[in-house]
Amino acid sequence: MSSGLPPTPPPPPGPPYGPPGFPVPPPGHGFGAPPRRRTGLWITLSLLLVLLVAGGGVAGFLVLRDDDSSGGASGEGGADESGGTPGKGGLAKRWINACAVLEPAALEPLTGPVDGKNGQTVYEMYRETPPEEFEHSVSTCRVRSGSDSGDATGWQHIDLTIDLATSEDGVASLSELVEGGQPLAGSDGAVHKVDPQLVQAGWTHELASVRVELLRQSATSADLSPDRLAALVSELDARIAAGPTELVVPPAPASRPKAANDACALFTEEDLAEWVGTGSGEVTRTFTLTDVRPIDYVQTSCQRGVDENLASAEVRVTSFDTAADALEFAQGTAETGGATSETDGLGDHAWYFTYSGVEHLLVTVGPVLLEVEASQVDQPLERLTGIAELALDRL
Repeated sequence: MSSGLPPTPPPPPGPPYGPPGFPVPPPGHGFGAPPRRRTGLWITLSLLLVLLVAGGGVAGFLVLRDDDSSGGASGEGGADESGGTPGKGGLAKRWINACAVLEPAALEPLTGPVDGKNGQTVYEMYRETPPEEFEHSVSTCRVRSGSDSGDATGWQHIDLTIDLATSEDGVASLSELVEGGQPLAGSDGAVHKVDPQLVQAGWTHELASVRVELLRQSATSADLSPDRLAALVSELDARIAAGPTELVVPPAPASRPKAANDACALFTEEDLAEWVGTGSGEVTRTFTLTDVRPIDYVQTSCQRGVDENLASAEVRVTSFDTAADALEFAQGTAETGGATSETDGLGDHAWYFTYSGVEHLLVTVGPVLLEVEASQVDQPLERLTGIAELALDRL
């Protein structure tokens, strides 16, 4: 949710590709497209994949997998568990979770590391509850380094985007997935393109259009040979076929095992329905990886969209070293937003204000800062307070 306030905490400069900051699409937009070949969808997703924050945590995802592999490999048809056609029902649930497919620690022998000197952050968009009927359902996952300096080693970020359609007419062409791409030797049906800073590969898996991108700071900071790229495509395709069914569980930062690192566990779809409206199932989430941080905080965020209008709500949790750090930052943010006094009855300190058409509620509890934001809602203070109370109970 772009509110016009300074990001919390301030993000690093934007990577070489894409604008700085992270423009979140309005709920209900940017995840679906008409059932036709769409270059614009992939261009839009590329522009959207710019991450807000750099933080730290324990390296690696915790992923619950389903051993069922009824989904075929690339180009093979098959029914889902409920007997439906590919791309619907159970397969939609499996394929929609890109971060369960893109596991940096497991894939590092093929890709090489994402630079971790200044921490890593995971950004993902997904559908938590795939609808019964849909034209397109898109999941994206980016693992991004906190390093933006020219001396960074390893990859700046690794992206995976999976666009699931319900018919062959909705599957992207290879030229749409990778503009100017050439056939990738050793990977039947995939194309690739290598630029000085960006390596791309695209392919299709039944009714899913898939693209992986690896960005480097310079031509010498990281490399991926065609053979290793083909092996990476094969591994990712096999993971899609295996069908992970569970969302990634963000790890607890080693230095702060009690720090919140999954805002979506504090702000659920049921909370959204109770206080804002029936959710669309579309979620944007960030959380931290590795335990090396350029600044002393751990941050996670969760934005959920409402089904029938442009309303949305976001919860962001930042864990600082001390209560004084959290209070200082909250006071500065509240002052920037125009808050003139504190709001009673929540946490240690709380402020409510409206900035650039977005409603904000800030609450500190010891070293933790909880921020709740909402747009296009009536009775905003009551609604934000209800969400904040539930999140604080879970903290």
